[in-house]
Amino acid sequence: MKVRLPEFGDGSAYGTIIAWCVEEGELVEKGQLLLEVETDKAILKIDTPASGVLRAVYKEEGSVVGPNEELGEIEKRGEN
Repeated sequence: MKVRLPEFGDGSAYGTIIAWCVEEGELVEKGQLLLEVETDKAILKIDTPASGVLRAVYKEEGSVVGPNEELGEIEKRGEN
């Protein structure tokens, strides 16, 4: 499952990833804090959309990202 940045609720067009709270290869639970993105108006906390393993991080800390951009990938439990 691709991890995408949701639409910014504060009207910003872009944000900067300030922290990944999970490392590649770690188990994650749906709803767990995954990363934080700073816009010009707020710091957004992005939760994990599914339980499984964070298999890939596509955008590193410091990357500028926009809504719906792919940030990483989670292998849901039971998938290979």
